[in-house]
Amino acid sequence: PAVSGPPVAATAPAVSPAAPDVIARLKLQALVWSEAPQQRMVFINGRKYVEGQTVEDDVRLEAITETGAVLTYRGRRFELKQ
Repeated sequence: PAVSGPPVAATAPAVSPAAPDVIARLKLQALVWSEAPQQRMVFINGRKYVEGQTVEDDVRLEAITETGAVLTYRGRRFELKQ
């Protein structure tokens, strides 16, 4: 079934009930993508992050793509886009 709400992958509703609140607070404001992973960065909620960093609570930035950021929350993946 289709789920409305913040831009998350289909796996997000299976996460704990607190997850939508955590995810909904995340705003991707800027993205710098490069073929060289060490040069990639995103700004989420006004702070700079690189791949592998913890963004908030149990949210971890797994990868930065050309179109968004792939994050995990307690083992569940979702993509944050501008």
